This record gives sequence, structure tokens and C-alpha cells, in this order.
Amino acid sequence: MEKTIVIEPYGHTIAYKEWQSECCTFSQRRGIIICLHGLGDNSGAYDIMAPIFADKGFCVLAIDLPGHGLSAHTGRYSPYQIAESLLRFTIRLGLFETDEDIFLVAHSFSTEATIFLAGTYPRLFKKIVLLDNPGPPEESKLTTDIFTGQPFLDYRSKLKKFYDSVARKERRHPSSYKSIEDAADYRLRNAPKFFRLDERAAYNISKRAYKRIAENLYRL
Repeated sequence: MEKTIVIEPYGHTIAYKEWQSECCTFSQRRGIIICLHGLGDNSGAYDIMAPIFADKGFCVLAIDLPGHGLSAHTGRYSPYQIAESLLRFTIRLGLFETDEDIFLVAHSFSTEATIFLAGTYPRLFKKIVLLDNPGPPEESKLTTDIFTGQPFLDYRSKLKKFYDSVARKERRHPSSYKSIEDAADYRLRNAPKFFRLDERAAYNISKRAYKRIAENLYRL
């Protein structure tokens, strides 16, 4: 089932998919599984896995991260901000203080946000599963930013630069493409160096993005 909520205080829309067995009553439910996709993907990444867990008695919620899928393009995409959006998502759905067990499954980029949130609120999730976690940089690279190749600023300067850039950033609108192949080609040519992507992966991610948009237009 497709759903959307608005998280405060930003008023940003978060889209998500929900699966749960109709044969499973609330008292029989085994817990809630929240699923987070990787960079450039969307909740469709869990279309195969989620129904399997739903049939086993879990309620499965797969989120479109901010700036992905049908969620709002907020300009707030650092791991800290993604973690905050996830926290506000759990609060908005009344899951922050629920007695039910909550499990979190995160892939690639979203694993970084998961670590921040689980470290801050260790009792929020019963278990977390991290798929393809990029992990910390190698010891020899700790003095260099792996994204820019430039030396790290001291923390005070880096924090000021971050807030200044966020204050100036305008909301970005999604790009449009003539075909799935064009979107896949763009992803392949413009993927950051640290984000390894082959032709098949670029096509599959672009196809899922197209499917999310097409499903939404059909419902309208």
C-alpha cells in the first residue's frame, strides 16, 4: 500500500510503501521492519523482499528517502539529516515509544544514517541489518575527504561551511528524461567516483524510479 506523511517542523513529505498480511491481526504481529534504500534508489528496491516478511507476520515499511522516489526534494541529504528525517518518521507514526519490536534494514548510503540514529537512540531498534555498508575510510585516508579529495577542514570551519551552504541551497526539482535508457546513461556518466555503478545497476535503479512515478500517476 502506498502512503505519505508530512514530518515536522519542515513540512516535508515522506512517501513510503507498507506491506502486512491481511490474515495477521495486530496482536499476532511479530514486529515492524523499516527498510531504507541506497543512494539514487527508492523504496521499490524492497518490492520482492517485503512481501516475504509480511507473510511471516511483520509489518514492513519501505521509505523513499528525502530527494528520492516520491518524497520531497528537501536539500537536506547529509547522513545526519537523513537520520533526523528517519527519527521524525518514527515519531510521526507513533513508533518512537511503541512496545512493538522495530527492526531496521538499511542499504549502502542509508547505513551511515542508521548508525548515527542507532547510536543516539540505542533502544529504538531491536536489531539493525546493514547491507553493503561503505564503512569508515582507510587509516591512510583519514586526513583527506574521500568525496572531494581535499584535506579536511578543522571541525569548527567545516561545520560553519556546512551550515552556510545549506542556508543558501534552493530546493532542487527532479530531472526528467526521455526514456529509462537515457536516465540510466546519465546515472552512469555522472556517478561520483566513490559510488561504483555498472550499466546493469544504473538501468535497474532507473527502472525502479520510473516505476514509482508511473504507479503514482496511475493512481491519480
